[in-house]
Amino acid sequence: MGIVQKPNLDHYWSTSEIFGSHGIKELMSEDHFRDLHANIHFIDETKKNDKDPLYKIRPLIDHIIQVSQENYIPESHLTIDESMIPFNGRNKMKVYMPLKPVKYGFKAYVLAESSSGYLLNWKLHEGATNTLVDIIKDLTTSYRNKSYIISIDRFYSTLDVVKHSSANGFGVYGAIMRNRLRISQDMEEDISNLGKHEELFYIFSDHNILLTIWKDKKTLYLVSDMGDNSLVEIERNSKNEDNETNFEIIKSSCPQTIQTYSKTSKGVDLLDQMISYYQIESRSKKWYVSIVNHLIQVSLYNSFLLYKKMVKNSLNFLGYQESVGKSLVFLMRTRKSILPTPNKKTFKPQTMMIEVAVKLEECRLEKHFKKYCVICEKTGVKKKQTTFYCSLHDKSVCIIPCYDIHRQNLEM
Repeated sequence: MGIVQKPNLDHYWSTSEIFGSHGIKELMSEDHFRDLHANIHFIDETKKNDKDPLYKIRPLIDHIIQVSQENYIPESHLTIDESMIPFNGRNKMKVYMPLKPVKYGFKAYVLAESSSGYLLNWKLHEGATNTLVDIIKDLTTSYRNKSYIISIDRFYSTLDVVKHSSANGFGVYGAIMRNRLRISQDMEEDISNLGKHEELFYIFSDHNILLTIWKDKKTLYLVSDMGDNSLVEIERNSKNEDNETNFEIIKSSCPQTIQTYSKTSKGVDLLDQMISYYQIESRSKKWYVSIVNHLIQVSLYNSFLLYKKMVKNSLNFLGYQESVGKSLVFLMRTRKSILPTPNKKTFKPQTMMIEVAVKLEECRLEKHFKKYCVICEKTGVKKKQTTFYCSLHDKSVCIIPCYDIHRQNLEM
């Protein structure tokens, strides 16, 4: 789940009071976890598709995107940007992004809701095979002609991208690189004479696109198929001219289009920020494990946003992840029948199947100082210490499976 960070994976099963996680140790052995981790698959290998580099996890990707879109109606403003997934191994899809916080890894193109960062679509960069128009088209297909407004990072913005998006029913605000514009000599002179917080507006009549140029610390270029030449007043922190160590709030004018883009272009950055707080760090020889971990975190964040909409006094993101973890453990424990977790040292083939009691309110499981489990002692299994006990009957028991045996036979 990524909720409790450890120096490495081994520490979850450590006997150390500082690093060990007693709940995890009693739920699943390290050998069992590593066996599951090493053999996890998402597709039948006999049906592999060599033309799709992501065929190993394609069902998982498609399922997450489908469920995310079916269960959420986004607000009017969407944003398109790239997201980096850390990866230091060898793979032909790995990229180097020197200006990103994560410099080595897989690059994904993401469509998200601007206000919350809810992921709506996701596409991994598989090499320079698609044009910018193709990338935007693939990400926005499900939201065509529904009056959505998309804010596009300058990496993706071209006049053709804006024209294509506008033709498919989108309003567009896109920061754009200067070398992608057709700037005449007269425009060049006007731009060079711009003072700080001054603006220029141009119309590309052949595309019906508005170009806004505004000079702040740098000269910003923005293209849009909507908006006008209206200005708004903004407040900015600026160094005091008399004392450069102090800052003061100054008011200035700013084009409406620039302000709108600034407010609606950070959705993917918000998504990356939220999932970065609780990164899943697990090494594997399989390159796609890092992508799977990333998608699990994205799924958790999407479900958290849905939960916040339904529950008034909702948990924070960390509390929500903890709640999800507890729910998964509860479902595991309340199945009709479960086998004790195999252990290489103590596991015997004749180990009995343990039926879980139907009534869950008979006993109360609580924590206290370490004692030996009374069930392990009576059944002849190797003695095992536990920090859990039934407060109703004052008996120390392991979480799994001894607590279930105790609830079925209260005399044990």
